[in-house]
Amino acid sequence: MDEEILQDFIVEAGEIIENLNEQLVQIEKTPDDKDLLNAIFRGFHTVKGGAGFLQLTNLVNICHAAESLFDELRNARIAMSPDLMDAVLQAYDEITSMFDTVKNAQQPDPAPQDLIDRLHALAAGGAAPAAAPAAAAPAPEPTPAPAPEPEPAAPAGDVDDITEDEFEALLDQLHGKGHAPGAEGDENKAADATDADFDKMLATAQSEAAKNAATVAAPAPAPAPAPTPAPAAAPKPAAPAAKPAAPAAKPAGKTDAAKAGPEVDTTVRVETQVLDDIMNLVGELVLVRNRLVNMASRRSDQDMSKAISNLDVVTLELQNSVMKTRMQPVKKVFGRFPRVVRDLARKLGKKIELRMEGEDTELDKNLVDALADPMVHMVRNCCDHGIEDPKDRVAVGKPETGVVLLRASQQGDHILLQITDDGQGMDPDILRTVAVKKGLMDEGAADRLSDSEALNLIFAPGFSTNTEITDISGRGVGMDVVKTNISKLNGTVNVISTYGKGTTIEIKVPLTLAILPTLMISVSNRTFALPLTSVSEIFYLDLDSMRNVDGLNTIVIRDKAIPLFFLKQWFEKVSIKEYLENKAHIVLVQVSAAQLVGFVVDELLGQEEVVIKPLDEILRHTPGMAGATITSDGGIALILDIPGLMRAYAHKDAERVPLQTDKHVENEQNTENAPASIPEITNNNEE
Repeated sequence: MDEEILQDFIVEAGEIIENLNEQLVQIEKTPDDKDLLNAIFRGFHTVKGGAGFLQLTNLVNICHAAESLFDELRNARIAMSPDLMDAVLQAYDEITSMFDTVKNAQQPDPAPQDLIDRLHALAAGGAAPAAAPAAAAPAPEPTPAPAPEPEPAAPAGDVDDITEDEFEALLDQLHGKGHAPGAEGDENKAADATDADFDKMLATAQSEAAKNAATVAAPAPAPAPAPTPAPAAAPKPAAPAAKPAAPAAKPAGKTDAAKAGPEVDTTVRVETQVLDDIMNLVGELVLVRNRLVNMASRRSDQDMSKAISNLDVVTLELQNSVMKTRMQPVKKVFGRFPRVVRDLARKLGKKIELRMEGEDTELDKNLVDALADPMVHMVRNCCDHGIEDPKDRVAVGKPETGVVLLRASQQGDHILLQITDDGQGMDPDILRTVAVKKGLMDEGAADRLSDSEALNLIFAPGFSTNTEITDISGRGVGMDVVKTNISKLNGTVNVISTYGKGTTIEIKVPLTLAILPTLMISVSNRTFALPLTSVSEIFYLDLDSMRNVDGLNTIVIRDKAIPLFFLKQWFEKVSIKEYLENKAHIVLVQVSAAQLVGFVVDELLGQEEVVIKPLDEILRHTPGMAGATITSDGGIALILDIPGLMRAYAHKDAERVPLQTDKHVENEQNTENAPASIPEITNNNEE
């Protein structure tokens, strides 16, 4: 395969195949939508044409079968049915699999013959008796061959593009596969005008093919009067003769090309690795900017301060511009769910409608890729656990069709994703009971959980309320992995549910992973960075009011009891007596959507944007450390992974302050289950 032509095909066909995924599910709901039927027909037709030019015969065959079926549908010769759509979606899966193989520059394996036969049978099933023989007409190849006869005269005239019939004849010679009769060719002509993108690719392909053809056919046209013997050529060489016409037609088509020029030149295809490299360089520039701003703040040179201020502004604009090149709409994630929900509804015997909002909300490409699998898992849970059977919904006064809503919105430097269903919801008491039965906590700890904390038990490893294991769910794995993966993205996940009415799962992630806003803190003269997305509030309080509640040091803020942890005690063997005599800096951080905890730190150093650097192999698996960065004063700071930090240290023996006693410090019991007993805390300051 010619690499340039192959890459053009991969880009063009990739977009078409991605769009087909949504279009195929939508057409089942609106089978009379002529525009959509035509769009799907053109999609299969364009992919088939490109695949034929690259001699991807197996891909051509399956696309042709699907195209023929939609040709019958759009002409109302057959009707839409669930069985028909099952076959089409199976064909789509085969095309997707083949396309992945083509992207690796390999020839795809043929689709199952019984699937192709099934598609052709479905296409013929609704046809008029007279049309049935025509459907089988592809066998006699000589029939379409005479159609290109006028073609030899084309080199003498000024022709920009070959016709649809000529292109089909070219496909016949390239891959040897017969096509539908002339009637289909006439209908394809109507679609020809809308295949503009593919025509551009075809023009490039023709030019390349023409060069190759000219090289191979060099001995034949050696005599000067090359155009004269062309009409005398046999029918088979007729198509190659047309190919040299493409270069000759270029001057004549320059005016058209000039008109189309701006459209072509407005976009450039760039490898994602190049964008990643540019983003890394911008990250290094941000670190240098931070260093210069810090230096300028300690000097009285006004000229240098102005120059650095300008650099600060330009760096910020460059950072935002480069980030935009990596941004993609959430639709890239949402696009797969119509098919997922449709297949699950069919399998579970339920009626489910999928709605999507905020599909144009943009976030970092790496986040788009990373969120796909966790969201698929949660949508599957909504369909399996949440939405009830139609008869059960009707019995409680609900419509028999359940609704799953996917919503995305931007909130400051965060993206909020919500997955909502109007199903049966979750009962916190049942979740508490399951947690005790599975040995995740004792009965006393379960009883102390707030409803919000009980709902978030679904993210505990091994937790499942399903009594029956299926291929959809029930093994107690998945939701804990979902939470872990989202935590790795510096995000949070939370469950809101009302029993009998439905459930909402909220995912909050930063706009980008490349540059991280942080709060710089100092503990024992060491600098650490807390992701700013996790910081809720900062206090400077006297610790006289600290008390020990249920084995945890606790302070009360706005009538809420908040567990308090001393980072210094976690990082080194020290006593916390020094804190008890004075006021202390307390940073409230969001461990999860339902949990706030307080960290006591020595000093607050301010906010700073940092670039996460991976730790060395020796330190890579240090609990609670997400990476490192270079600070504005040129030092090194470790970036804290707050959920990991809590898992690693919160259960360790810690010094406690007894209730209503003097300020001596004593060791108390192990707090293995401490995080489970953290009371529900409301985030009082979202900003």
